[in-house]
Amino acid sequence: MVHQADSSTGPGLFRFQVSEEGQIALSRLWENRQRLAESDMPAPEAEDVASDLLQGYMRYFGPLAFAELETTFFASESVRRTIDRLIEDGRVLQGAITAPETDAMGEESATIHASSPFHGSESSVGALHPQTTTEICDAETLEILLRMTRSHYRPDFEPLPVADLQLFLADYQGLTSPGADLEDLKQRMEQLIGYPARASLWETEFLPARLNPYFPAWLDSLSDFGLFWFGCGKETITFLMDRDLPLVAQENPPMEETDAPILERLFPHTNGRFGFFDLLAQSGESSESLTATLWDLVWKGKVGNDSMASLRTGIDHGFKSVSAGAAGRSARSRWSGSIASAGSWRRFSASDTQAPPDAQTGPDAPGSAPEGLQGEDSLASSLSILEREQLQRERVQVLLGRYGILFRQLLMRELPPMQWKSIMPTLRRMELSGEVIGGYFFHGIPSLQFMSPSSFRRLGAGLSRESVYWMNALDPASLCGVPLEGLTELPRRLAGNHVLFAGAEPVLLSRRHGKDIEIRVGPDHPELQRYLQFFLAWLGRERNPPNRVEVEKINGIEAGISEYQSPFLQAGFYKAQSSLILHRKY
Repeated sequence: MVHQADSSTGPGLFRFQVSEEGQIALSRLWENRQRLAESDMPAPEAEDVASDLLQGYMRYFGPLAFAELETTFFASESVRRTIDRLIEDGRVLQGAITAPETDAMGEESATIHASSPFHGSESSVGALHPQTTTEICDAETLEILLRMTRSHYRPDFEPLPVADLQLFLADYQGLTSPGADLEDLKQRMEQLIGYPARASLWETEFLPARLNPYFPAWLDSLSDFGLFWFGCGKETITFLMDRDLPLVAQENPPMEETDAPILERLFPHTNGRFGFFDLLAQSGESSESLTATLWDLVWKGKVGNDSMASLRTGIDHGFKSVSAGAAGRSARSRWSGSIASAGSWRRFSASDTQAPPDAQTGPDAPGSAPEGLQGEDSLASSLSILEREQLQRERVQVLLGRYGILFRQLLMRELPPMQWKSIMPTLRRMELSGEVIGGYFFHGIPSLQFMSPSSFRRLGAGLSRESVYWMNALDPASLCGVPLEGLTELPRRLAGNHVLFAGAEPVLLSRRHGKDIEIRVGPDHPELQRYLQFFLAWLGRERNPPNRVEVEKINGIEAGISEYQSPFLQAGFYKAQSSLILHRKY
């Protein structure tokens, strides 16, 4: 306690009386100063001595209210100047650090605030604005306290088998309980924002696995809410809203813009929307040439279209223009027109990647981020350190909303800005602040694992082990091709392969669009007929359903002589020589 103040000060010095602890610290400093005086080393500056004294005191006591320092070190103005300098240097942090917590006896104790702005960063960046209850703490001490807090609150959890990971992902993305209306589609698309996949798979594989029924008109209606498709590789798209464009922008883009002259000619107004025939008149090209140019720019992420009709027609025609030869005068040609003529075309530029200051949200992967969101004026050169950190946190939230759990191997199929090496430092900081949980949740994952608190609670509530569901090998929820230890053998990650699961177990594997079937239950299994309903769902989808499924082999044996022939016939197949065939019903 301070008993008497002596406010007489000399230039650059301050004098004060301190408590017993402070006197011990001062005596040690005085001894050190005496030793320095007897040596050839220059005497330290007074401000350096004050900084060492205050930091040593704060390291011992942890987070303190500034009033406590004023009580201990009476010269408050000098203490304030020294603390401000330490804050600017990043050696001391200020803000709302601790929060009262009521223990079992009803008494309050101080703990590190879960929403503290410090996030346990490895290096502090300048002073932080004080909160209503201002506290200060040595930066290294606070990092130690945050790590101790994180360790204390890390849940005790018995890791689940790696096979359960597939069930968890399927359940999290709605495959185990398919939706049935437009609201369910909104939820499913929200999870898939920024995920890159082959354009032809979205409405034939991904959405029918998540919605029963699924109608393409539902996806069309989401454009009214601002949802649009965006090219991110050869015949590869993702779905975004304008606010999501910064999430997929590359932060260290190449400087060259080879398509600039073409873009300037086709899109003289950067923010304009143009119909196909407007572009045709502007370019002076033929319809076939302009169509090829537009799709090339689409795959580079430089232009886009607001209509699903243009994408669907492009898929149906292999993204090539319909020839207008002799048959061009037919009635059919009259209605088909150019495959790029539907909807309005727009140009994407670096300015589209600028995230608003208060932006908050709730992409088999191409080799690079979309070129259209690259350039010398792009994201990395325009955002501050704090803005980039906020953007990284939004990416983490999008990924947690998609998977519920994050680890290196799972993110290999995402766009580069959403991959592990990009978000890992931010995940660490979010773990320290309690926004994500690091732990050992599943066996067989050879990397760190992180979950959101809500997904961890969902995992702890149990998995739907009685569910039966199917997915394409390229599905966002699929573990096909993901290198995990102990995972049951799955088909290669190819578009023609499918897997049907009963709970966590793969019970039916379809390769080469159903020509090669592997069944992992016996022919007399009581649920086999239920499993074979997968083929009916496949033939009954709304978008580009196959006319028939022809099974050539079952478990490596010709289907016509297989022991599974009888169950297949019962499910509606018929025998044709050595194959079993199921036709689509109209």
